[in-house]
Amino acid sequence: MAIDESLSLTTNNQTPTTSTDMKTQFAISIKSDHTGNVTTLGVILHTSLTIDDRQISESALYRYARADLYPDRVHHEMELTKETVKLLVLPRPSIIHAVLGQNGRYFICYPNKMETEDEAERIFRIWALGTTASMIMVQDVLLQYFTPGISAEDFADIMGEKYGLSMGSFVSIGDH
Repeated sequence: MAIDESLSLTTNNQTPTTSTDMKTQFAISIKSDHTGNVTTLGVILHTSLTIDDRQISESALYRYARADLYPDRVHHEMELTKETVKLLVLPRPSIIHAVLGQNGRYFICYPNKMETEDEAERIFRIWALGTTASMIMVQDVLLQYFTPGISAEDFADIMGEKYGLSMGSFVSIGDH
């Protein structure tokens, strides 16, 4: 599925919560071919090197994770921007895969290891498409079509075919 570069994209200037966090931010626009509406979603990428650095508490998320996530290793967590929380989480918290972090902010709920920015980007693209479809359908669409290892492009094809959604502009801002 081609990315429609004509869609406008805005990001916020929200900063990471600690000086040790990565400053990378991702933003993507999702277009509904049925309504013409464009939804822009954003996250701040946090990188941790140890379990103690993680933003999401073990009790909130990691009890669902595989055992290999627990050891100290590079791991990424994606904090939802304030605008994304207002748009998605607050109206329909039961169908949005987000969890409160230890800092009181929302994060994408993905209980598997994310050791690279490329993996975090793949998961964010899939989450953005699946979450937008879930909001439209008022039911959890993301988990109906997500399979481990699926590419963002293949997931976008499914979302386009089933729900008329397409990925617009994708922006990665900050340290890499």
